[in-house]
Amino acid sequence: MKTSKKDFLEFKTEFLKWIDKFGLNDIHFNFIHDDIPNYAQMSGEHSQKAYVVYFSKDFIDLKTIPKGYFKYIAYHEACECLLYRIRTIAIDREFNEDDLDSEIHMVINRLEKLLLPNKGYFNIDVKPD
Repeated sequence: MKTSKKDFLEFKTEFLKWIDKFGLNDIHFNFIHDDIPNYAQMSGEHSQKAYVVYFSKDFIDLKTIPKGYFKYIAYHEACECLLYRIRTIAIDREFNEDDLDSEIHMVINRLEKLLLPNKGYFNIDVKPD
């Protein structure tokens, strides 16, 4: 069965919501609704800050897909975007351990801002033993 423009818009809106939450607003995304082998996928070049996000027109059986599944797929692809540079560094031999460590901490900092809002670095609730 084919996904609709409404399904595609739901996916795109949810993807961009998570991109915003992850603080990845400096990246340009081009969205394509087309026949692809996966439900969704992403490709791009981090150094160019540009990615193409694909959402499949063809799902096995839309009637069996749980409500909210397109939002889950969007979240999954946004997480891949968050971790994409780590993948690139791990594969590309021109990067070194410091590059990888720096990018890992970039992801940690983004997650801290998302998961620990308004706590700040030194204002985290810590209970003594």
